[in-house]
Amino acid sequence: MIRAGAGISGARGSREAAEGAVGDAMDMAGIGRADLVFLFVTSEHLEDWPRIARAARERSGGARVVGCTGYGVLTAEAEIEGETGAAALAIGGEGFAAAPFLAGGLGRDPLECGREAGRQAREGLGAAFRGEGPPAAVILPDSYNLRAGELFRGLHEELGEDAIIVGGGAAENGRLGRTFQFLDEEMKTDAVAGAVFPWSPTRFIGITQAYQPDGEPMAVTRAEENIIFEISGRPAYEVFAEAAGEALMQNPRTAAVHVFVGLPGDPDAVVLDHGNYIVRPVVGLDPGKGLIALPEKISVGQAITFTRRDGPRARADLETMLSKAKERFATENLADAADFALYFNCSGRGASLYGESGVDSAAIRREAPGLPVAGFFTGSEIAPIGTEDHLHQFSGVLMILGGDHPPMSQEDI
Repeated sequence: MIRAGAGISGARGSREAAEGAVGDAMDMAGIGRADLVFLFVTSEHLEDWPRIARAARERSGGARVVGCTGYGVLTAEAEIEGETGAAALAIGGEGFAAAPFLAGGLGRDPLECGREAGRQAREGLGAAFRGEGPPAAVILPDSYNLRAGELFRGLHEELGEDAIIVGGGAAENGRLGRTFQFLDEEMKTDAVAGAVFPWSPTRFIGITQAYQPDGEPMAVTRAEENIIFEISGRPAYEVFAEAAGEALMQNPRTAAVHVFVGLPGDPDAVVLDHGNYIVRPVVGLDPGKGLIALPEKISVGQAITFTRRDGPRARADLETMLSKAKERFATENLADAADFALYFNCSGRGASLYGESGVDSAAIRREAPGLPVAGFFTGSEIAPIGTEDHLHQFSGVLMILGGDHPPMSQEDI
């Protein structure tokens, strides 16, 4: 039987924070020894990393410790945002298997970095690598040096095309200009850390957005690479200006900070349903040529809408995600049917979105009292939509795992 627990600490002493978070996680799990600990820390705890890692391993009875830095950390019980903190998820028990990894060189060669991460996981799992379903990779890459498509491709080469990839990009408070990833006492930057489960115990992957669609989807009618010239036969800049409104368009650069683009996760889709779209910033505007630019390639015929940051609607979207999780488990309390969960929450959510802290944690606690959940405030979020891997922004990604349940494929997500 898989046992898990989560813990969080706001202690300023690094060893104290690690021991507190891991200790609370072990107490919640009710075990003397864990096999794996996810440990998320803010950058203030990096100065004495080997001692912190040793403290976490000792308190967990010798578990492997994998994790990264975040802008903040969280569990279902609390959020620590923009301050010193540590959060842990300790997992063990009969039948549990996972292989952690740490691979460097993400910015230099993301394809090979993904391959190396996959190789480490396969070697760590040995004969257990291929079980009853596709493996699930929880990845924690450096957000500053992330070329997601190539990293995903490298992971799939080693883990299989059906591997499920989910996770969050490591972050920091803006003072260092670097993020850090770690495994046991080894710490790297410009790297990816994480763990692979040999067959996917995934029961639910949910995506909730801070930016909500503003109006019905339209169609891109003229585009080249990442430049959109026309939307529904009209100049793209004109459509953007209309969506932004006269007040914001007094300064177009300000408008681009507040109004983003929503795209369906499946480029052939014509609607933007909950959890099935991605949000991207507008990175260029040219009123003279009537165009707007996105940070990635766009195709003619693709559905598009404009989105706005909206705290009240984001709360409702979060509740919708949690309702869908309960529907999948056919339960009113997710803790009755799941083993544990990881939550990757964008640094642009939290108090700056809602006007108060702890909203996401409170919602999860309300719908899943007693479910061990840990995570951090990220620089980017990672989750599939259908069978396609996606890098998300301004979102929360909740991965709920239940090892005693039948495996699922990407088509079921």
